[in-house]
Amino acid sequence: MKNFAIRRFNSTDSIEEVTEILHRAFAPMARLGANCQCVHQSSSTTRERMARGDCLVAVADRRVVGTLTMETCDPSSSIAHYRKPNVASLHQFAVDPAYQGGGVGRSMLKVASMWARMRQFGEIALDTPALALDVCAFYAHQGFRLVQVARLAGRDYESVILSRPILLEPRAQAGVIRRATELAALVRGADDRATRRLH
Repeated sequence: MKNFAIRRFNSTDSIEEVTEILHRAFAPMARLGANCQCVHQSSSTTRERMARGDCLVAVADRRVVGTLTMETCDPSSSIAHYRKPNVASLHQFAVDPAYQGGGVGRSMLKVASMWARMRQFGEIALDTPALALDVCAFYAHQGFRLVQVARLAGRDYESVILSRPILLEPRAQAGVIRRATELAALVRGADDRATRRLH
């Protein structure tokens, strides 16, 4: 997919439309048993979470098709990695399922890295359900490493905390695949533990 643009969310954009994208994009995680906040949150919650940082959107066919919110270091976060002064964190990241696979998500991550670099951060980090192996593999292929597997407050599933340096050295494709495989194996272990608890 070539014809899309990435910019800041503005007053002409619809909070409801962004919320619906989050619902659609996170629905597969709910089917896996990870009832993320993005699966069911209200438009007012979307607005509140966007207000904590800087919301970027991808626009195609004259409508929003992707979203993410970048936040600076959060000293009060329950996630230790997010409290580090050189780490920016990424939240509410979603691409409408109808537009996935066309490079929108990868491009949004590149813009997120530019956002963090301009503010002198050394890494960008995020958390996602450990059960979502395909999502974890996507992040691994984008250069993210596993920092921690944790049960976060208010969630009934394990999450993985992932992070990547802002400035990535060129890597051989074999190295990218190895990192993805290693991360998938670690996450699969967390998945197996969660499954045993359900039974």
